[in-house]
Amino acid sequence: MFFSISWIGVAACSSPAETDDDSSASASSAGGSTTQVTVVGVGGAGGAGSVVSTGAGGQLTCSEEFTDITGDCDLLAQDCPNGQWCNVVSEKSVCVPITGSLLKIGSECIQGECAAGLRCIGGLCTPFCCPASNQPCGDGTCDVNVSFGSSYAMMCSFNPGCTLFKGDCPEGTDCHIGDAEAGLAVCDEPASSFVGEGEVCKYRNDCGESQLCNKNGSDKNGENGICRHLCKISDWMNLKPAKGGCEAERSCKPVNAGSFMDLGICEPKST
Repeated sequence: MFFSISWIGVAACSSPAETDDDSSASASSAGGSTTQVTVVGVGGAGGAGSVVSTGAGGQLTCSEEFTDITGDCDLLAQDCPNGQWCNVVSEKSVCVPITGSLLKIGSECIQGECAAGLRCIGGLCTPFCCPASNQPCGDGTCDVNVSFGSSYAMMCSFNPGCTLFKGDCPEGTDCHIGDAEAGLAVCDEPASSFVGEGEVCKYRNDCGESQLCNKNGSDKNGENGICRHLCKISDWMNLKPAKGGCEAERSCKPVNAGSFMDLGICEPKST
C-alpha cells in the first residue's frame, strides 16, 4: 500500500498523539515546499541610485497572494519615487531612502549590503517574489515565508543542493526535499519554530535532517503537519534515523515521492 505526502508544512509547541499520516493528496498536487524565516527591524538598505527591477517597467504581478503587507507602496513592483525603495517597516510597506551597497540578487550579504529592492535573507540578497512563477528569483526559488511580526511576505531562496541521508549540508543546515517532482533536495537553515520528530510543524525547515513536514497527519483540515523521518524502503531496518532508517516504534512505509526512488516515511507501527 502506498501513501502520499505533502511537502509544505510553523510549528506548534505541543506534540500530537501518534496518528496515521495517510492522505489522498499526492506530492505533485500538494504545492511547493516552503521554509520559514523571521525578520526583525527595517534592515536591508539599498545602494544609492540603484533599485532592483522586478519585471518590465517594474510591473511584475503575482497570480496568487505573496504577502499580506499593505501600505504606501508595492513590495513587488518597487514603485517608490526616485531615491527611495519599498521596504517593510512596522509591518507596513513604506518608501525609505536608498543608502548602502549594491549587491545583486543571490549575492552573499549581511543586512544592509543589498541593492534597493532586496533584503539579506539567509545570508543572500533576495527580492520579494511570486511563489507560482518564482519571479523575479532568477536561479533561486520563491519558497521562503518571511515573518515580519504578525505579517508575512514571500522571498527567494538560493539554497545549495544536497543528498538525502548523506549529511552533506553545510554546518547549521539540514537536508530537505525542495521539489519532489524534480527530485531536488536542498539545505535549509532551521526555522525559529524548529521542533522534533513527531511534533507539529508547518514548514519544511521546522523539521530536522532528512525529515519532512507531513501535512496529512495531525490537522486534516488545516495547515499543520507532523515531522517524520524519510527512509529507504529497500534497507531501512539496517540504517539509523536520518540515514535512511527509522527510530524505535516506527516502520518505513512507501510514499508517492515524485522523482525520488526507494523513498518512504517513518510512521508509527500501530498505524
